[in-house]
Formats: sequence, C-alpha cells, structure tokens
Amino acid sequence: MTHCRLTILRLVTAIAQPLGLDAKSFCKQHSLDLNSSRSSEERVPWQTFAALLQLTQNSVGGAAGLEAVGVNTCLGFRLYRQLADLYFGLEDLYQITVARIIPEMYGTNLRSSFRRQADNSFRITLSVERESASSYPFWTLMLGQFRALPRHLQLPDAAVDVEFGDNFGEYIIIPPTSGDEEHGPASKIRRGVRDHLLDDLLLHDAAEHTDKLRAKSLEQETKTVVHRNISCDQEALQQLLSTITTDLNVPTARLWAYSSDGLLPIGDHGESSNRARLRRTLWINSRPIGCIEVERESSGDPSAINAELDEHADAYVERIAQLVGSTPKIADAKFSSGTAAVVNEPPIAEPPPSSRGRMRAARNSRVGEIAGLWRLTPRQASVMALLVEGLANKEIALRLGCSVGTIENHVTCILRRAKVGSRGALTAAFWGRGN
Repeated sequence: MTHCRLTILRLVTAIAQPLGLDAKSFCKQHSLDLNSSRSSEERVPWQTFAALLQLTQNSVGGAAGLEAVGVNTCLGFRLYRQLADLYFGLEDLYQITVARIIPEMYGTNLRSSFRRQADNSFRITLSVERESASSYPFWTLMLGQFRALPRHLQLPDAAVDVEFGDNFGEYIIIPPTSGDEEHGPASKIRRGVRDHLLDDLLLHDAAEHTDKLRAKSLEQETKTVVHRNISCDQEALQQLLSTITTDLNVPTARLWAYSSDGLLPIGDHGESSNRARLRRTLWINSRPIGCIEVERESSGDPSAINAELDEHADAYVERIAQLVGSTPKIADAKFSSGTAAVVNEPPIAEPPPSSRGRMRAARNSRVGEIAGLWRLTPRQASVMALLVEGLANKEIALRLGCSVGTIENHVTCILRRAKVGSRGALTAAFWGRGN
C-alpha cells in the first residue's frame, strides 16, 4: 500500500513547525508521538501524511511555502547527504531518488519513472492510483526536493518545469550547466557498487535525531525562503499578472525570479486552490531568470496554455526583467523545454529553449482527424498523442493511470490500425498524413 516512512513525516514537521504548523494538535488528532523511540522505518498511513502536507501548505503561506519546505526537507534528509558524500553525480542522485528512495519512502503504489532526454534534461513522472484523492500538496513538496537536489553537490538549484494533474506530477528538470560533470574519481566503479551501498543505507537509516538536528539548523533559512520575496512596483506587477491570466485564460498566475538566494516569489494574482498546475521557466541569454506558474482546471488543455506562453514570451520577459531590474535581450527570450530548434536561438550550455508548446498545440489539432482516419477509440487517441510525443509505455501508463500491460495492448492495436510496424513509423505517419 502507499504509505509514508516516519522519517519524512518527522522531518517535514520539524521544518514547518517554526513557520506556523500546529504540530501538537495534528499529532493529537492522528494519535502520533513524534518524540517516541519508534523506528524510522515504521510506516504511517498515506492519508495521515497527505493531511499533514495540506495543513503545512495552509500554515506556511500556500504552495510557495510548501515548495520551500520541500527544498529544506531535501537538504535536511540524511540519506541525500550520505549519497553526496559518496560522490555520486547529479544524474545518479536523481535516478537514485526516483528508482530507490521514493519507493522506499512512500511505497510501491506511488509509481515513478525517470528518463534522461536527448537535450540532457531529466523527465520524471510520479503518479498514484486514479481512485486516490488529489495529491497536489505532495507534487509541490517533491517539486521543492527536485529543485534542491543539486545543492548536495554544491550546485545551484535546478530549473524545473512542471505539469500537475489530480493523480500525476510530471517534472522536466534542466540541470545547472556544470551538473553533467563527473564528481570524484572512478565514478563508473562507484556506479557498479551503488545498489549494494543503497541497500545498506536504506536498511540502517535509523539515526532519527540527526534529521531533527539538521532540520533545526535550517529553520531560519526556511523562514527566509518562505516569507521573503523580491520587491518591485506592485501596481505594475498586478497589471502584468492580470494580463497573464487574461491571455492564458486561467484563474490564477504566479511569478518567480531567480536570485543569489535561489528561486523567490515576485507575486501572484487570483484565488489559489488545489487545481492542476503548469510551470514554465523563462530564459535570457542562456540563464534562467524566473518562471511563470498558472493553475488550470483539470479538464483544461495544457497544450493551449503552452502555446499562448510561447506566443507572449517576448512581452512577458521584457516586463518581468523591468520589474526585477534586469536588462533583457528580447531575441534570446524563450520558454524552456523540449529538443526542437528555435530560430535565432543563442548557443547555450543548458538544454535549449524550444517550441514544445507550439508542437503540442499542432499535435492536438491533428489527433481528432488522425483518430477518425484510423478508427481509434478516445482512449487509444490519448495513447497515440503521448506516443508521438516520444513517451515510453511506462510514462504513458503513469500519465493515464493504468497498467503498462494495458498501454502495450493499446499500442499494438494503434500500430495495426495505422498499418505501421514501429513507433517511429507511427510518428512519421501521424505527421505526414494529410500533408
């Protein structure tokens, strides 16, 4: 079953309590004694952990505060520090987190997938059963942890584009420029013994007091991150946010900016609630300067929002840069994601910004036509749309909330009806038909 290990619940509580979380009442309501000598391997029901995250989000200033708690939970988690001390590289840290730590901490019903993409970014998908309650606070906590992982190797936060739904969170992680470097000698040998070391670490991760002490040392830093924002012209800020919500037809929008202290909020517009979310990173001349995050209805089309973001990128980046006191190069302003080339894009070390939003919009405009020509069911059409985007069967299963075997059956049927023998041929037929 899906559960939470007591270690994480204790760590989140220790970090959030100085920021306003009423941990005493919560523990009394759920019959918890966090100061007991019980083993850190003891399991806590997922519903209890979800309730803690929702209460934490309400207590620390909303999603931005919970994300900051996620950052500090990652920094305070003893296992991550041990892995960094073993000189694992950045890709190793993310892969270990997805393949080993997340299943160990939260149970096998929280499914996960990791893939390094052609542009050297990482695609991570997490999902719970479709019958489960919405998990927005958990997706937000993990967003903070994924952002902070590079800090264990003394690197800046990673830029993370996200899309949240009721039962899945998808993270496109753009590592810092130096994140691909090998850290320490004999890295291939270390990878060879990685699983053995991880088994030992996971089995003997019972030093509970270490996590607590580390969490206490991070309290002041957490307060700073949660309550600090970047000062700017509030009237101009609200005008920009209002324009964004109108352009994108979304109920809420938030702006963030990168600074020497990490990713800090600028401001928000609209009444925030637990809805599906989409975040896109904004780049100027090879460096991320901030991001735009919007909430949308779960039934809404994220591709349409992505397309509008790409269309308005130049105008948004100019006004954001004016607000935070930076001089942009408008020709270099694009949103990050994907691998497709962008005209006049500057040569940069990070994965290049691209037109993924426009590509998705073009894809969606063809899905109905192609599904009709190939006589696909609505579910098969959804699978086909993700297939031509390049997702593997496991990733499609996570997004759609079904088993890999079900997806394999759908793929077989789609290939047969399209009269092609491979995914590559299917993608070519999808884009070539009607041209």
